[in-house]
Amino acid sequence: DGMLHGVRANPDGNGGKELFAYVPNGVYDNLFNLTLPTYTHENYYVDGTARIADVLLGSTWATIVVGTTGAGGRSVFALNITNPLTMTKDQVLWEFSPPEMGYTLFQPAIVLLPDGQFGVVVTSGYEALGTDGKIWILNPADGSIIHTITVNGSGGLGSPFVMDLDADRVADRIYVGDTKGNLWRFDLNGSSHSQWQAPATLQSAGKPIPLFIAKVDNLPSPPPPLPNPYPYYQAITAPPVASFNKMGEIMIFFGTGSFYKLGDNQVPVNPPVDTFYGIIDRDNQIVGRSTLLEQEILTQVSTQ
Repeated sequence: DGMLHGVRANPDGNGGKELFAYVPNGVYDNLFNLTLPTYTHENYYVDGTARIADVLLGSTWATIVVGTTGAGGRSVFALNITNPLTMTKDQVLWEFSPPEMGYTLFQPAIVLLPDGQFGVVVTSGYEALGTDGKIWILNPADGSIIHTITVNGSGGLGSPFVMDLDADRVADRIYVGDTKGNLWRFDLNGSSHSQWQAPATLQSAGKPIPLFIAKVDNLPSPPPPLPNPYPYYQAITAPPVASFNKMGEIMIFFGTGSFYKLGDNQVPVNPPVDTFYGIIDRDNQIVGRSTLLEQEILTQVSTQ
C-alpha cells in the first residue's frame, strides 16, 4: 500500500506490532488509486528489499535503513531507525531520485569507503533514461552524491555487489550485472575519487568494458539490435556474489534470466536456455563461453 513498515520483533506480547510506517515521495502521487472502488492490483508501490547497517552520521553512530520503491517507482530513501520507538519525520534522512534513475529493483549496499566515509551504493536500475547506466555512491547522512561511475552502453543495472578484498572491512571493488548480459567491474582504489573506476585492463578509449558478456555461442554476425536480441544475450538480473577460490583468486557467481517484466512468467514455445556462471577475475576481459569449462549434471534425484 505504499509504505515501508517497521514492526516490533520482540518475542513477547508486543511482537508483531507496527512501530512506524513511511511513504516515500516516489509513490505518493499514486496512492489515490487505492481509494478507487474499482481498484485492482495493477500498480506496485514499495516492494523493494531494504538494507540495514550501522554508520557514522557526522560523529554519531546510527542505525539506518535504506529502502527502494522497487517496481513502484524510481527512488531510494533512507531513515534513521536508531530509536524505532520514537520515530518522527525528523528521522527521514533523504530520498534520492535523479532524472537518470530507473525502476529500483535492486538492493543497495551500505559500506565503508577507502576515503574513510560510509557510503550507500545504488545503481540506475531498470528502464532508466539514457543509454548509459550509472552507479552512485551516496552520503548516508543526506543522500548527496560522493561519486558517480558512468557505465557506458550498459543495459539496466541490477544490485551492486561490493567486495572487501583484504579483510579490513573497507570496500575495494564493485561487481554489477545488466540486462544485456554484461558483468561489470569497478575498483575503489585509495582516497581519491578519480581512481574509483574500471581498471585500465577493462577500459577502451577511457570507457569501461565488461569483464564478461553472457551470451550463447551461436551469436550471429552482425548481432541483432539491442535491447532485445532474443535469444542470444543472457540478461543478468539476479545479484552476483563473489568469493576466493583455493588459489586465492576472486571467483564471481551469477545466473542469467529475467523475471521482472510483463510476460516473463510465460514460457514461450522455444524458451531461451539460461546459464549459471562461475568466472575467475584475472584482471582482463573474458571473451566468450568457449574459454570457460562447461560443467555437467551427472546425477539428478527428486525427493519428497
